[in-house]
Amino acid sequence: MPQNVVDADTWTATVQCRADGEAVNGAGQLLLAQDLADRSLFVKNRVPGAAATYVLKVPVMLGPIGTARFTQSHAGIYQSDITDAGAEHIPIFGLPSFGTITTFTAYVDGLYDLGAAHPGLVGNPPRIYLGYKDKAVGGSAVSFAMFVDDPFASANLAAYEVPHSISPGAPVAHVINANYSYFFRLFGESGGNETADKFAVYGFDITITV
Repeated sequence: MPQNVVDADTWTATVQCRADGEAVNGAGQLLLAQDLADRSLFVKNRVPGAAATYVLKVPVMLGPIGTARFTQSHAGIYQSDITDAGAEHIPIFGLPSFGTITTFTAYVDGLYDLGAAHPGLVGNPPRIYLGYKDKAVGGSAVSFAMFVDDPFASANLAAYEVPHSISPGAPVAHVINANYSYFFRLFGESGGNETADKFAVYGFDITITV
């Protein structure tokens, strides 16, 4: 009568089977089935499933599109020009061609050069968008999946002027499209008490579910 194979989480040294000419019986079939079942469970337990989540580390490198508002440093970029109201673009490399972006984290600092502090709370805090563009569509039209303002710049200078991290408060999940190119769009301090060489971005984490 049929027999169930109880699989074990182990990679067997070999897969056993009857040699040519040997009788085929239940015991021989069980040897083969047991080894294959064990190896299958071993692989299954080590390959991410449909709900696996991982974090992509994104270094901060200025892209070809942007302004003179930010300057590249060995650690990241910092806002060196407070008179330029343009946005800076940071390309994102290494995204998979599938999966869902659930959120991102930016690692920032409000006192990059460690000099004099801001004279007061910043009028318009730095804002960071995660954006994308359909590579198959011409023109400069872009869309944005989610964004975050630095909440400390306009509320708590003591927390703003030390390295800290910020993430969208209620991000809207974005399904990755292989036909899109992705980037961060960054606006620095403005609107009052903005100070050159203070706001810096050191890197990003993008959380992806596949």
